[in-house]
Amino acid sequence: MLKTKILSRPALGLVFSFGLLILLAMTWPQSWEWRKIAPDKALMDSLSATQSRYPAFPRKPHFHRGSYPNRKHSDPNHPYPTKAPRLRIPEIIRLDINMADSLDWVQVPGIGAKTAHRILRYRNRLRGFVRIEQLLEVAYFDSNLLASNRVQFTLSPDHFPGLYWDSIQSTHDLYHPYLSSLQRKSLFRYKVEHPRFHPLTDPKPLCIDSATWLSMAPYWR
Repeated sequence: MLKTKILSRPALGLVFSFGLLILLAMTWPQSWEWRKIAPDKALMDSLSATQSRYPAFPRKPHFHRGSYPNRKHSDPNHPYPTKAPRLRIPEIIRLDINMADSLDWVQVPGIGAKTAHRILRYRNRLRGFVRIEQLLEVAYFDSNLLASNRVQFTLSPDHFPGLYWDSIQSTHDLYHPYLSSLQRKSLFRYKVEHPRFHPLTDPKPLCIDSATWLSMAPYWR
């Protein structure tokens, strides 16, 4: 006759505890999920009951301050319209390119101290600007910089000295970026040979080409 071996009491306790843990592990997530959704389900049941009691008066949703997405808008058909934001137009600073000093030039966006020094030095050599486009002749002054700041540039052609023909005593007095050294010598020799000649009233001398004479015409005094 076979004898069955019965487990001891400690072994039976371990088996029972292990089975109880497995059972709790299988039922615990479901009970935890139910505890999380139970308040929401009760709230939804109460809301549905309220709406069934008052079907003709639906409750308007309330949005707290700052909780509504894209609150800053200007659509008049929006349920919560707001005013359109005011655009601040920056004040345009007018700058006379013939009268401005280095402190005025550095206030222009994109122009630093070195560029302002180049502009003033070229303006002195040029005896003043006649057109605003002459700023492009300054080193490192490109067309993008002129286009972005052209609105604030002004021009006063009466505030630059120019070249006074009667006060010319040497070729150094005829120094101008538009005149080469050979053209200055030829023009001074022509002045000595024709003392009554004046560039504002008399025709162009033959020693100067037409393009150079036309670009120099605004500078004669």
